Amino acid sequence: MSSCSVLLLLCLLAVHAISSESRLLSSGSSLDTAAGRLLRQYQPLASAAQGCSPGQYPTSQGGCEACPKGSWCPGGAAAPVPCSSGSSSGLTTQKQGATSVKQCVVPPGMRLTKKGSSLVEPCPKGQFRAGFAAAADAAALKCSKCSAGSTTTVAAATKKQDCKVLLPGYYWSRPGAKRGKPRAAGSVAPAQTADPVPRLCPQNSWCPGGIADATVTPTACPNGLWTEAMGATSQDECRVPPGHFLLGTGATATITPCSTGSLTTSPTQPGTYQPEWLLPNDTAAAACKSCGAGILSIANEPLAVYAADDDGTGRPKMLSVAATNISCYIRQGQGMVLDAGSTAADPVYKAVTCSSNSVGVPDTQYGLEEARCSECPDNMITANLFKSAITGGYYDVGACLVPPGYG
Repeated sequence: MSSCSVLLLLCLLAVHAISSESRLLSSGSSLDTAAGRLLRQYQPLASAAQGCSPGQYPTSQGGCEACPKGSWCPGGAAAPVPCSSGSSSGLTTQKQGATSVKQCVVPPGMRLTKKGSSLVEPCPKGQFRAGFAAAADAAALKCSKCSAGSTTTVAAATKKQDCKVLLPGYYWSRPGAKRGKPRAAGSVAPAQTADPVPRLCPQNSWCPGGIADATVTPTACPNGLWTEAMGATSQDECRVPPGHFLLGTGATATITPCSTGSLTTSPTQPGTYQPEWLLPNDTAAAACKSCGAGILSIANEPLAVYAADDDGTGRPKMLSVAATNISCYIRQGQGMVLDAGSTAADPVYKAVTCSSNSVGVPDTQYGLEEARCSECPDNMITANLFKSAITGGYYDVGACLVPPGYG
């Protein structure tokens, strides 16, 4: 009710009271009636010039208005005080009518530029901050990072749900769902019914990322090709792994381990090895390298194999393969020499059996390097001692004896 309305009502009450009191005067009654007391106690409402309440400020029209957002008002005749003086990128208030500087807060999606500052900056892309934070709180200085494998579309994100874009090398997976089940290229993944979480792309598949879609799943490498580890981002990372070659061509080509050779077949087959991660169209991927005639190989070098459900924190198992020429070996009583036509730039080796007055290696020897048979000392010949039952070659200098009739 306005002051004028109140006055009018009081005037009406006063007229009625005076009329009554005039009748009372004749009987000696007191003028100190309820109406009289009301008139004497009434004071007009305060104007803006007399001071506004806390959370308000005086306007040029003489009224009081609520303190604007981003400022606080102590009341009286004071003007609004900005939370961040001289800058539009600073602290704010949650609503109008703030009464104290303590109500100045960091808005969602922002953080303080430094401790004690009133200036704010956007949370970087890939981070977010939800809700308001008091400038004095430690939370006002930092933003929360998106889960590994996800990011935001822009800076200044205000909630975890803004972390909806996959980083390359990750795919979306439902919590509790069986992970690492890649789909064939071109197939459609089933719709997911729970909020997805990012997972590292499993080995032997690839995940391009950059997708804000809960239906994306890993794409399996074709032809059984491998990836060197988890987190592949493109099909170019699908390779022929060390210790293997690509048997066949086209869609039916398959990854096959390098042969370790056989000396019991006819013709004999030397051992092979393959040291590189090769693209399927590389000519070197069509066959493993030969150790050389009579030289075998063994699968004894580690190749990491990650479990299909590994989330990136597990340790890989090791598959043994013939990856380098260290896998090539000669056996007891043998030697290794350069084959005919071999060059320094492209050496080709072969195994020889050390017999007829010579001695070979005493035990299995790995690697491709010359190991010639050692001739017996002068006037000595090999006897039927220290002779390998496997190769028929002599493997110890004790096999060299002085023949009968020589001193």
